[in-house]
Amino acid sequence: MRLGQHAVVSGVVGSGLWASTGQPETLPIAITAGVLPDADHLLDFYNWYVRRSFDRVILILHGWEYAVAGLLVYLFAFTEPWMLAVLLGYVTQIGGDQLFNRVRPYTYLLSVRAFRRFEVAAVTDWGVTYAYESLVHSLPVFRGRLHAWFETRVGVPPGQRSPQCPEVASDKDSEGIGQLSK
Repeated sequence: MRLGQHAVVSGVVGSGLWASTGQPETLPIAITAGVLPDADHLLDFYNWYVRRSFDRVILILHGWEYAVAGLLVYLFAFTEPWMLAVLLGYVTQIGGDQLFNRVRPYTYLLSVRAFRRFEVAAVTDWGVTYAYESLVHSLPVFRGRLHAWFETRVGVPPGQRSPQCPEVASDKDSEGIGQLSK
C-alpha cells in the first residue's frame, strides 16, 4: 500500500477509536502507528539505490511479530485506548501491505526474513523497481524527476519507463510537479 492509503485506513481506525472511547488522541496515534513503519524503507532504499546492492530486503519495522507483541502489551500491561490505537494502527499497516502488495504469505514475518538472511528472492517476487514505484506514486510533487533518478540507479535507459510504472510523466512544469498521464 502507498503512504496515503496507510494514513487513510489508520485514520478511519483512529476515528472509530475516538468515537468509541471519547479520547481524541487515539486518532493521531493510530495514524502515526499506521504510517511510521514505512520509515524502514529508507534503509532498503539506501542499500538498493545508493549502494546499488539489490539482493537484500530488511524492512526492520514490518513484522507480524510486532503485532503479537503489541497485543500482549495491550492485554497485560497497558489496557488503555492509546495502546489499542498503536496496536490497531500498526495492524492496518502490516495487514494492508500483506493484502495489497505483491508478497508471499511469510514476507512480513521478520523471523522468516532473518532466517532467510533477508534475501529478496527468498521472501518476495519484487523487482528492483517495485519499491521506488510505490514511493514515487506516494508523493504529490517531483514524481518525474525522482522517478528518473531512481531509473538511473537501476539501469533503465533514459527515455524509457520501467514496465511496472509507465504512467509517471516527466516533470515539465516549473514547480517540478509530476502528473499522471491517465
